[in-house]
Amino acid sequence: MHRLICIATLAALAIATPAQAASPARYLLGARNADGGFGMTPSAGSTPFATGWATLGLAAAGHRPSGATVVYVRRGLGSVRAIGDVERTILVVRAAHRDPRRFGGRNLIADAMRHRHRDGSFGGYVSYTSFGILALRRSAVSRSSGTIRAAARWLARRQNADGGFSVAGSGASTIDDTGYAVQALVAAGRRRSAAVRRAASVLARWQRRGAWPLTPGGAPNAQSTAYAAQALIAAGGHAAGVNAGLRYLRSLTEPSGLVRYSRTSRATPVWVTAQALMALSRRTF
Repeated sequence: MHRLICIATLAALAIATPAQAASPARYLLGARNADGGFGMTPSAGSTPFATGWATLGLAAAGHRPSGATVVYVRRGLGSVRAIGDVERTILVVRAAHRDPRRFGGRNLIADAMRHRHRDGSFGGYVSYTSFGILALRRSAVSRSSGTIRAAARWLARRQNADGGFSVAGSGASTIDDTGYAVQALVAAGRRRSAAVRRAASVLARWQRRGAWPLTPGGAPNAQSTAYAAQALIAAGGHAAGVNAGLRYLRSLTEPSGLVRYSRTSRATPVWVTAQALMALSRRTF
């Protein structure tokens, strides 16, 4: 009799206890297509862009790219020509512990260098120069190399008077551009520089209720919050802001593990979840 009561009690508890929510990493793993790639949504066909971001997010959480994903990336190299695509692919190849100098018959480092300008920038943009630094540093290019030093100098000189950065190196500052510029400058060995301190300070000032918008004063979103949190992690010394940002990202996480773009939008969930996962894993590029 007692045994029957115990069994009944356990069964009732099992029914009453809700299923444990899935993690963002599990959501992304479930979104992987049969060809090894990812689309912007779990039901969409694979694209190199979505595959790159999903792979970087999963790698930040400790999930090495699958063999099928590496094959997908290799097969898509024909479309990798623009500087942003080259830089992202380098980061993905490094996440797979492969050599970007010898991947699929391509030297991706040499390809990136072909986009380098005489002034030290990559493509003349803050975004491309930032990710150029990050891609090269992930590929064991020394921070003391002439390429990294020149790129970092160009980047630091594009800092706006308010301490932030803009996409083209002039114009209004955005949180996204400031976020990856800080990470790049830290990767280039400038963590203690005035440029990094000023940018980190302004990011802290632009934070509202734990979150960040794309532009100061705008509506908060997960991707800008992830960039800003990663920047503060890289810069160091802003634990309260980082923790608040991660709480905001967790508040946007649904039971499936999907991270919403905002309170009112679930746009491009694979991309958004991947970017959020990097910050939630407290990893920088």
